[in-house]
Amino acid sequence: DLLRPSTRRPRRRSGTEFGPGARTRADLIQEPRCAMDLTRIAPTDRQHIQKYSPVGFTVSGVEFAGPVLVFPQESLSWNADAPDSLLLNDVSAIIDRAGELDLCLLGCGNRITRVEACVRQVLKDVGVSVEPMDTGAACRTFNVLLAEGRAVMAALFPPTEP
Repeated sequence: DLLRPSTRRPRRRSGTEFGPGARTRADLIQEPRCAMDLTRIAPTDRQHIQKYSPVGFTVSGVEFAGPVLVFPQESLSWNADAPDSLLLNDVSAIIDRAGELDLCLLGCGNRITRVEACVRQVLKDVGVSVEPMDTGAACRTFNVLLAEGRAVMAALFPPTEP
């Protein structure tokens, strides 16, 4: 008996069974007002990395030539030479804001490079972890983590190739 298909017709649910005004799934699919809007809603008080190229970056509508530091509330041009030769002076702006940050995403250009041990240690001592990655990954990760409300910043070098 259990394996035989049922000859009973499924019971039709009334609109009041799910609350006032409930409709069928077909009704909901056909109505345009039920479509999901996937447009990103960006808080205006946070930075958003929009574009990167070998020339520089566009962050929240502002173009930066060369390397850039992107903090949650502001972005600054960065006078660092290369990700593999960072000096303590190059990370002074990060150290100054260490109380507001947990993570620094280091966009190294096209390829990941090592961060000098002394720079990594100084940032660790003030409570900021450094994660080197290629620039594209750093930009995407920054946008996602910031949207989640994480205390993150990005130190970005432009890629040498598009």
